[in-house]
Amino acid sequence: MTQVLALVGDATARVSAGRGDEALTLLLAAWELERHAPITSAIEALSKRLQVEPVPSSTDQQRRYLSWCERARAKRAADVGPLLDDFAQIANLERTRAHFMLGRIKALRAFPPDPRIGRFLQDLIARKAVAWGNDLVQAAKRHVDPSAKLGVGHFMADFLEAQARLAPKRDLGPELGKAASLLDAAIASAKLTPVPPFEHDTPGAESDETMLAAVYANPHDDALRQIYADRLVELADPRGEFISLQFQKVAKTISSEGLRREASLIKRHHQAWLGGLAPFVVNKSAEFTKGFVSRVQSKVRLVYQAKQAANLPEWATVREIHFEQIAFFSPAMKSLEIAIEVGDYGIHMLGELEKLPPLKGIALTPSHENTRGDVGTWRVLSVIRRLSMLKALDLTLQVNVENRLESFCEAVGRNAGPNVTDLTVYQAFAHSVLGEAGRDRLIAAALERLRQVAPQVRRVTFGRLGFENIDGRWQPTPFRRTSGASPHGST
Repeated sequence: MTQVLALVGDATARVSAGRGDEALTLLLAAWELERHAPITSAIEALSKRLQVEPVPSSTDQQRRYLSWCERARAKRAADVGPLLDDFAQIANLERTRAHFMLGRIKALRAFPPDPRIGRFLQDLIARKAVAWGNDLVQAAKRHVDPSAKLGVGHFMADFLEAQARLAPKRDLGPELGKAASLLDAAIASAKLTPVPPFEHDTPGAESDETMLAAVYANPHDDALRQIYADRLVELADPRGEFISLQFQKVAKTISSEGLRREASLIKRHHQAWLGGLAPFVVNKSAEFTKGFVSRVQSKVRLVYQAKQAANLPEWATVREIHFEQIAFFSPAMKSLEIAIEVGDYGIHMLGELEKLPPLKGIALTPSHENTRGDVGTWRVLSVIRRLSMLKALDLTLQVNVENRLESFCEAVGRNAGPNVTDLTVYQAFAHSVLGEAGRDRLIAAALERLRQVAPQVRRVTFGRLGFENIDGRWQPTPFRRTSGASPHGST
């Protein structure tokens, strides 16, 4: 409560000084800590008093959406009012396409908790029932106001649960009541300075090139892909039809004729749609999802080629790469979740990058040179430690670790992130001279040590011996490689 009081007091001072936008940011921080009704009322009262430029309206839904999203990405507290006003206008237009709605909903979900957003989204649910589904519900639950009266139909139970969970943990004390009264008085009498206008960093949707750049800048925004498709259809570009067909495929609404048309378009245009990636990947290996390349096999074999390819904008939509001789990474790989056959050069690049790709599965193939000496000193461990989103780790070793298996498991377990559940170590017993009984003793000790230091790991494979943690006990399971890497190393 002390922190909430301090924030409310500071907000009151900012309001008195005419800096309403700064005060609003402070009040939202206080509301996130304690969602008390008086703070909610102050946020709404102050928001109505602010002088903020509206979101530019346009009959061109594409340009209007891009302008709205650019402003939303800034997450300025003062802009929430104009953003919601424009959203309300769009929601009332019968011809508004669903992806323009979904994109805005996802953008609002990314904002810090805000009662204005919560009430707006709850009203959308009440008016549109189940339209836009889970995205709308989850966004509204993030911003739910515990003091609001909800009329949200099918989702009432979800919202009641969210209200109960987010309700203030203590009663409104006299100190906060007094601070809220002082704030209300300050808001009512304040002479607020107009909020500085939002500065646009990018041009509008004047060209398909601009819209393509927006997709690569925000590869997870499906709405941007769909409005890009709309623009291409207007320009009679076959890629617009292709993107739309692939969205139908994801939604499982595509017809058999549509599937044939999709295959025909890929066959005819896939190399052109690879863009800058075409010289660096095996063309026929490329797979497309939602109109953009999502899986490739690299054919880069030399360092200079890796340097040429690394920062191409087309990497933004790629989710999986199978490397050949040289693995490489860059900040352009904004969607990369799976990387296969990552040798020494790739490991070095991962160690040097300030911001890593969102990797969930990786197959590492460090050389003998990088796996010498004490396991705890291996460079590859520092890379594993930084991959915070990793779930599946596949190590192909060019050294035999059977006599150090327990210390190896401890080192890997201590460096693996909290999400790692699958571990494969290939060649752990490549040249075993221990015999079956000795090998089993080593494995049992290694698995026990792994259970102690990394209890989140549920599946482990040594060589071709698989194990799964079932109710706290390791049980043998059929062999499988967790990340899908081929069972051999790379240089």
